[in-house]
Amino acid sequence: MESKTTIIQLPRLTNNTKDYKIKDSTVEYDVKVGKTKATGFFIIIAKSSKEESNCCHMGEFCLNDLLDLNKAFWIYDSVDEVLKEVHDNCNKKKPSITSNKKGELFLNIVIETYRSIDEINFPLIKKYIEEPKKINNNEDDSNSNKTYMSESMIKEFKDMKNEINKLRGEINLLKINLEAKDEIIAEKQRIIEEKIMKEKIVDGNNNDKDEKYESLMKRIEAIEAIGKKFEEFMQKYNNKKDNSHN
Repeated sequence: MESKTTIIQLPRLTNNTKDYKIKDSTVEYDVKVGKTKATGFFIIIAKSSKEESNCCHMGEFCLNDLLDLNKAFWIYDSVDEVLKEVHDNCNKKKPSITSNKKGELFLNIVIETYRSIDEINFPLIKKYIEEPKKINNNEDDSNSNKTYMSESMIKEFKDMKNEINKLRGEINLLKINLEAKDEIIAEKQRIIEEKIMKEKIVDGNNNDKDEKYESLMKRIEAIEAIGKKFEEFMQKYNNKKDNSHN
């Protein structure tokens, strides 16, 4: 016996959702491709008139799910970018629907980028939408609607909580990468500073040598000046001595 996956209601979708009519060998499906308001997930909903009115085939994917599905999604930074690319490619080449031996449905979309051409097979899970339940026959419709809306809000809250946890995981991963980069930058900065200090020391030593050379030259010049004066004095003394003998 088939086990039924049930949901309280279909997720609310954003305005950039688009509708497509896609036919396989025997069945035509009304397909919605868009993004959920509550969680921001990429979503596909396919419904056939041949199935029960409360039955649909649905696939919800956060950005990490899409990356796990196909590595072609590594070039996108958000679900919005993925959704725009999907719509653009669906306009170029109409998507198709196929099923496997188990009866599981797939929406097949060709994603063509400047790097590659990839056919992405999005798995769709068959789900049934629950009807609002009344506690007893004496209960009025307003109470039933309150129960239904309460369950719906709980579902949305849980979905949002799951998405927040996933985002926190992505943020922690980014923090780790940034810390690693900071360590690399700090190490490079330390090496550069050491190099600068060594160059300053070398320059300082050269300056000391220049100062010593200049001091030595001045001393030599002073000694030469003294020697010159002495020679002049001796010359005058000898001349005077010679004159006195004459």
